[in-house]
Amino acid sequence: MLSELYIKNLAIVDETKISFTEGLNILTGETGTGKSIIIGAISLLCGWRANTSFIGKRTDNAYVEGVFFLSNYEEEILKNKFEMLNLDIEIEDKMLVISRNINKNGRSVSKINNKTVNNSILSEIMINILNVCGQHDSYTLFNRTNFVDVLDSFCDDAFKEKLKKLELLYGKIKKTSLNLKKLKNKVSNFDENIAEIKEEIEELNSLELETLDEEFIENEIDKFNNSQTILSCCSNLVELFDGENSELNIFSFLNEINRNVLLLEENDKNVKFSEDLENISFELKELFEKLQNYHSSIYIDEESLMILQEKFNLLNDLKRKHRTDKKGLIKYKNSLEEDLYLLEHSKDMLLEENNKLKTLSNEYKNLANEISNIRKEIAIKLEKLIEKELLDLDLKNSIFKIDIKTNNKITHIGFDEVNFLISTNKGEALQEIYKIASGGEMSRIMLGFKKVLSDRDKISTLVFDEIDTGISGVTAQIVGEKLAEISKNHQLLVISHLPQISVLSDTHFIISKETVGDTTLSKVLCADYEDKVMEISRLIGGANINETTIRQSKEMIRIADEKKEKLRCIKK
Repeated sequence: MLSELYIKNLAIVDETKISFTEGLNILTGETGTGKSIIIGAISLLCGWRANTSFIGKRTDNAYVEGVFFLSNYEEEILKNKFEMLNLDIEIEDKMLVISRNINKNGRSVSKINNKTVNNSILSEIMINILNVCGQHDSYTLFNRTNFVDVLDSFCDDAFKEKLKKLELLYGKIKKTSLNLKKLKNKVSNFDENIAEIKEEIEELNSLELETLDEEFIENEIDKFNNSQTILSCCSNLVELFDGENSELNIFSFLNEINRNVLLLEENDKNVKFSEDLENISFELKELFEKLQNYHSSIYIDEESLMILQEKFNLLNDLKRKHRTDKKGLIKYKNSLEEDLYLLEHSKDMLLEENNKLKTLSNEYKNLANEISNIRKEIAIKLEKLIEKELLDLDLKNSIFKIDIKTNNKITHIGFDEVNFLISTNKGEALQEIYKIASGGEMSRIMLGFKKVLSDRDKISTLVFDEIDTGISGVTAQIVGEKLAEISKNHQLLVISHLPQISVLSDTHFIISKETVGDTTLSKVLCADYEDKVMEISRLIGGANINETTIRQSKEMIRIADEKKEKLRCIKK
């Protein structure tokens, strides 16, 4: 529901904020006061093309903002849309704020909840929560490329279950077709592919990746490269510990230290160093033993080293080639083994996938034909309902036809392509609605559709611009009653010139204009009862407002209120 509309410097609207309500919102006013500017502002929020001529004279830019409160259904739909379009937009408290800023340099900035989007995305989002139909535009219902949704909304739950099943079959067919295509591509050069995969697997297996210790191999190679330094250090250390060619070594020093410590303890009974010295001596002897063992174990096996070096080089080459690490190579090897299995069993698998696709396609075909037949039956009923509404709306010679073309193209909705055709004058050929209907007819056709769809249509806000063009009398009264009935389940924003329609408003806005200096500005008044009485009087008598028109106005409002209550209490 559109809760608030803020407009600044748009044409002759200087600055205004309009608070719309649920139900039927009527906008009236004399020609040229700015009623269509308000509809234009709403249209801008729907992503319609902006023109710099829209900008008023006060500043270099025009700004429009709409605050919408969403139903649970609309919130879910929009969240799914945001996810599908990869939009990082959050909805809090079911509120959506849409804005457009139009600059004289031709730049237009659109935002949804303060996140910038392009106008095509804005249109795709807004079509789910607001419909506009005016004299010069055929937005939403008649701008949809696929009318199947409208037709399907009239079908029962059993049909919708069939449609869900069809969508699942469509998904399975797509997946199976893709698998079959991949399989055929893999086996197109069977012998060559098998030889190539086997060669790669053998190369990767030679590395024994699952048990390969990269750090160990690298250390072993470093050890070989530094072998001369290692041997020299070991020899020097052995000599320093207990060298026969050295006059002084560690053990000689320890013996001398031990002799002096014992002598010290004999002369001073309070001194106890020998135990500490014994521990040090033991640790040094243990260290010396380890050093000797390490020294004697050093053996450079050039053949083993060459194997390690080749393995290390191959590992690094493969990591660079596949731009991955050891874990990635293991994963790649596993995928190659799966491909090899696939190729070696390809004939059986191709036969299995082909049979699977054939079975799914036959099941899909039978269900799609069943769905198509149901649609054709429902189309006949819907045609009659729409024609009845058009007759009520003074489109007496109108013929409405739902054209269903069935082909063999597999889609998520079946084989059907649906189009809505109409002829509004006797003798005219049936054509697509947007090609044949005039502005006033378009609004009434839209109203007829919305009346029939009112229980099924989930879009909460409907906008009708100049819906009463070319009608009067009883037809105007019927149009008004249909609007009131639709407004039971939808928020309606309607521009009207007729008292028969305007009296049915739940909220009435009077648009006027005034001259300030050399500037003409549009004003919006949310009418109270007295304001509404005077405005209906103006619509009845023009400039000649008198006691008779006022009395007639009050009586019309009273009857309209009773009529609304009756219409909205009627069980569907």
